Amino acid sequence: MTSLFRKPNEEQKYNYFSKPDGEDVLEKFWCVIKPATVTALALSTIDVMLMSKPQGYGNILARYAFVSFPVIGCTTAFVLTSNAAAAIRKKQDRLNWVLGGAAAGSIIGIWRRRQPLGWFCAGTFGLIGYLRKYAADNNFPIMPETRPHYSLRSGAYDFTITKNIPGNYTTDAPK
Repeated sequence: MTSLFRKPNEEQKYNYFSKPDGEDVLEKFWCVIKPATVTALALSTIDVMLMSKPQGYGNILARYAFVSFPVIGCTTAFVLTSNAAAAIRKKQDRLNWVLGGAAAGSIIGIWRRRQPLGWFCAGTFGLIGYLRKYAADNNFPIMPETRPHYSLRSGAYDFTITKNIPGNYTTDAPK
């Protein structure tokens, strides 16, 4: 569906909640994997440059893989499990997201090779999945909308010391 006000070359953003769970899985996966990949690469860069400091290209790439793959794996496990549960159960409820969160949390336990950590993360991520689906079902905003951000290069903000006051207003106090 095209909008009358949309530019021809402007890409329309996909909304994860535009279709029910279990449908359009590839589009949902693509919608979620893009920010997860950027986050994984950012975390890997922070780890390589500030914490582990490996020597050599092979060790650097191995460290990138060690940090990035669990983030991408958790994302993949959540999307595939929650949508598969919705398709199998034929229900659109919060249990699908609990199962997806539990699958994502279990990836952390496998990655760290610690079973208690895996159980803890599975429970925690399942609870987070439940709360996120509850918020989506009840139109509760997770991230409230903010005012427009003005950067130093923005032409929409006046950075002068003495701003032009509109109208006949003055800065003098009333007498």
